[in-house]
Amino acid sequence: MRLTLFFTRGMSLQAWAKSGLLNREAAIYRRLLKSGWEVGFVTYGGRDDLALAGELAPIRVLANSWSLPGRAYRLLLPWLHRSWLRQTDVIKTNQTDGADQALRAARWHGRPLVARCGFPYAATMARIYGPDSAQAKRGLRLEEKVFSGADRVAVTTPAMAQEIETRLPRTAAKIRIIPNYVEANRFRPLEPRPPAQWDLIYVGRLSSEKNVDLLLRAIRPLDLSVLIIGDGELGPGLREEFADLGSRVEWRSRVDNAELPELLNQGCIFCQPSRFEGHPKALIEAMSCGLAVVGSDVIGIREIISHGRNGLLCRLEEEDLRDKIQTLAQDPELRARLGRAARQSVEERFDLDKIAAMELEMLHSAAGAGSKAAAS
Repeated sequence: MRLTLFFTRGMSLQAWAKSGLLNREAAIYRRLLKSGWEVGFVTYGGRDDLALAGELAPIRVLANSWSLPGRAYRLLLPWLHRSWLRQTDVIKTNQTDGADQALRAARWHGRPLVARCGFPYAATMARIYGPDSAQAKRGLRLEEKVFSGADRVAVTTPAMAQEIETRLPRTAAKIRIIPNYVEANRFRPLEPRPPAQWDLIYVGRLSSEKNVDLLLRAIRPLDLSVLIIGDGELGPGLREEFADLGSRVEWRSRVDNAELPELLNQGCIFCQPSRFEGHPKALIEAMSCGLAVVGSDVIGIREIISHGRNGLLCRLEEEDLRDKIQTLAQDPELRARLGRAARQSVEERFDLDKIAAMELEMLHSAAGAGSKAAAS
């Protein structure tokens, strides 16, 4: 069986590598290889992507080796990669943005399509740009086109499934809930645990929806050390605004995912103060390492954190976030209890082995649906 993954519009292997996420993003596809599947990645990079192919072998890398302009490459994708796509059993999207290209290729070659939606694309555009914005309206049109044309729609949370089913009832039978995964054998509590270097850790983009300024305002009066891992458009402004925190805050723009488990094990608390989320991988990885976690009480996070059982939820308010952080900072027994429960919940719900089994079942189901459609 052969699977072809279409990258998010404009995304390249080089971008995955530079952000330190190449191995994390490829992990589930390496697991599919062990189950007998062939895997190909259709990327929007050029020859630089092909140079990374050796790191992914035997995953096949199909990139813009012709150095075509982006628009021309997108238009010609089904033809340029036709020899591989003709033998593909299932085409899959990585995210909704760019999924129209995968849908076009699937129809061109008569292949079934799995439309993966790692986060609610149209809803995210509405939150960022406004519900009446051109971006939000485009997102709704794109989702309707892709989800209606797909053979399976893979989402990461029940809330996403419900929203799509309510808006597009005819897609209900196609929807599968497959959460994001964590390599629990890598992201695990280290024994013996290294000495704590930071009271608090944040990992993620420095962008508006991640709400890192709320976190930094909350800890300003507290005598706590913080590690911020990530970069983004708000990075320079945040460093300037919170320069008064001095050495209490350590900024790291990029950390390879392979290095992250050791760093997480050197923290006491992990915080995810986002305004909205899809299904945050960084939060799951921190929980897998046995950290006590604090997250904002929003869709995407509240489906991972059960308040008081495997972490704490807070309102999107500086005082409440500060209170939750202070509660954990002052109570090592509570941190240990919540950390153990966090690890257990990851093992039960998000371990790569479990998610890979769900993925395989969905892919075989999609392939079967495609075969029936071709026969009729």
